[in-house]
Amino acid sequence: MEDFKEGDLAAVFGGDLTRDSRTADAISFCKVSIVGQDDLVVQNTVYYSNTYHVVPKSICRKVHLDPKILSSAEILIPKIGDLVVSFSRGDGDEVNKKTGILCKIMYRLGQPDRCEILCGTENVNVGWNSLIVLRKDS
Repeated sequence: MEDFKEGDLAAVFGGDLTRDSRTADAISFCKVSIVGQDDLVVQNTVYYSNTYHVVPKSICRKVHLDPKILSSAEILIPKIGDLVVSFSRGDGDEVNKKTGILCKIMYRLGQPDRCEILCGTENVNVGWNSLIVLRKDS
């Protein structure tokens, strides 16, 4: 089991158990308030209010990031020729994805606004902010 201390950020896992399947695919991020022998009291902030819960350490993982990284971390900016994927929200929790080669960038007010990606044999117009680089063009 991990060593926790007060103030740590912890991912607390949840999930579903049925007769046929078991999943541990839900996560709540909480701040550790009290450390017991095998359990933690965690503070969960939901909708501007704090709730406190006793949870077993065995379903928690400590989460840490050096704050210095925040000021230097940047997303990879797509360039013409890169393999990219565009994503948009679909029905329910579904995500629509279009994968292709970035072939055109359209600027508005001095910034990238829309772009065209070549998906197979078709050029598709998508929003610039929906792109993520899968592989840089060498």
